[in-house]
Amino acid sequence: MSGKPKNVIVLDALIKKRRETAFRITEMERETETVRANLVHLDAVIRLFAPNVSPEQIPPQTRRPRQLAYFAHGEITRRALDMLRAGGTVKAVDIAKQAMTDKGFSFEGDRRTRIEFCRRITMQLTNMARKGTVEKIGVGRGSRWQLAGET
Repeated sequence: MSGKPKNVIVLDALIKKRRETAFRITEMERETETVRANLVHLDAVIRLFAPNVSPEQIPPQTRRPRQLAYFAHGEITRRALDMLRAGGTVKAVDIAKQAMTDKGFSFEGDRRTRIEFCRRITMQLTNMARKGTVEKIGVGRGSRWQLAGET
């Protein structure tokens, strides 16, 4: 028997993929260095024009979540607030269940849509909590939400 591996083709493909991945990392690190240098220059120019502004305090741009085709703009917020006003405290899954029912989906049967609805509604409730509109009670799947200031 020779010292060659049995799966030469697989090994060659894995080595090629590793080389490509290492190359991409190197390229991304170079790009990151360039972008960081640009940021330093931007900060310096900002300080020239506005010495009282601290560029480090400027929050970075954030990625907006993609909008679900199932909901119109502001619909999740409206649904959440309507249920909170009517019921005191609610779970995100309850809002998702009602939304899916209203839109003709099977809550029990359509797992992928159920997960997407629950995830998106939870994200919106978390965003509303950051703004002080609602409060979260508890942690994990059992957590509930209420309008801010209600106890």
